Amino acid sequence: MTKVLIINENTLPKSGQHRLTKPKYLFPFSSQHSPTYLRGNFKVVVSELARIITKYQLKKNELNAIGYQYYEGAHKLSEYIANSKQIDFEDDVARVDFIRFIDTYLFNNDGQMKIIHTYLYNFIGESEPNQTVLRSIAEFINSVFVGDNKEIQDIFKNKETDDVLTKLIIEEINCLVEERDNSSKRKYSNILPGFVKLFREDIKFLVQHKDFFIANFEMFMNYYIFMYICQSVIQFEKLLQGNEEEVQPIYFALDWEAVTKKRPVANHISGYKFIKEHANNLFANEFVLRLLSHNTFNADSEGNLKDSLDVYSYQKLITEIEARGESSVQQCVVDLKNMIQNYIEWAKVEDPPEIPNSIKELLTVLLRLVKKEMPLGVQVRYGQSLDYLGHGMFLKQRGSLGYLLNVQHDFLMLMTAVIVKDERMPFKTLLKEFEKRGIAFDRHSIEEIVTLFNNHNILDKKSDSGDAQYVKPIL
Repeated sequence: MTKVLIINENTLPKSGQHRLTKPKYLFPFSSQHSPTYLRGNFKVVVSELARIITKYQLKKNELNAIGYQYYEGAHKLSEYIANSKQIDFEDDVARVDFIRFIDTYLFNNDGQMKIIHTYLYNFIGESEPNQTVLRSIAEFINSVFVGDNKEIQDIFKNKETDDVLTKLIIEEINCLVEERDNSSKRKYSNILPGFVKLFREDIKFLVQHKDFFIANFEMFMNYYIFMYICQSVIQFEKLLQGNEEEVQPIYFALDWEAVTKKRPVANHISGYKFIKEHANNLFANEFVLRLLSHNTFNADSEGNLKDSLDVYSYQKLITEIEARGESSVQQCVVDLKNMIQNYIEWAKVEDPPEIPNSIKELLTVLLRLVKKEMPLGVQVRYGQSLDYLGHGMFLKQRGSLGYLLNVQHDFLMLMTAVIVKDERMPFKTLLKEFEKRGIAFDRHSIEEIVTLFNNHNILDKKSDSGDAQYVKPIL
């Protein structure tokens, strides 16, 4: 019988570290560095994503060479734009006034660029050398969420605008970037295709509403990445009972409401506490799934593994094996036993466990071994990245309850707009659609939402005699 898992003495690295070379990755986090730099830097992530898609690179030397010719203290790009040959200034005073105007039009008080057009993401400064995870997250988004989707790619490639000033700005600063071959060496597998499909449907609608899209894109993107990782944690804990097409809703609280420990959002099963307690298992699960990617589905007709291995979820891998018949299942049991034995010898496990006879038990033993042999600090740092990805946006400190999942007003209105789209929707259907995207509300939160929607005048009844409440389109 042909092997299902193609494991040999060269599969596990000779360095003794839990690093594999051929399989794609699952997550963009680092096991070596503190994830604190993730906080508040999502704009940089999106700018890195833009340049990955457009294959642009900032001409740093030209940008740094721009001096203060007319107005010291101005932003360099404002000075650069003011040198446009498309504009005739009466004198230098008029030029300085224009520079000051561009400074306020294009930049915030802290010097960050305002995104008046999504093409401008290409011109935000690149991540620092010590912030490689920001670049990795951008590559992860591109691999998993964008892929070959032209509509999403065009968000950063399209220069078209009806605004004369924005058109001038884009035309003038466009020569500050150059094309480069920036194809990523690090590729990622999509283990939650159902959730990613929802993202693509939502962004397809959102991008049709330009101003609303620009104002909310970073928050929208941040949420989907954050929830993708949360759902991965949940699926991993289910092992073979997981389903890559389904999303398990987690309880959130509204930013402005009080929360007690009796609420579902605060318990250890249905809220963030469950995610937090199991996030440290992310790295071990990723290693095991990447190890399992050395399989016959990633091999050519002669049994040789491809150069880049797709990583399957536990459930998908076993489904593929079972589809080939009972003999393949039995061969997988034999291969898993050999894999565990190879790992025991590689990791020099002093007290090896008994080897069971079912696939589920074998996977459980393998995972337990990896978690035991993998340095705890590595696992903790990797898992903590999830906290910083959600910090300040989707996580809120609730006193002694710790950090709980949180929905701010702007995010609630954003997701309501995206879900309802162009036709009014039953309120109960809206709540179900929130759950499909990973967000559950208890009755206290639902009452607050009804009050808020009434205040915004977006809630009505289909008829005077009916009890059903409908949510009106926001956009």
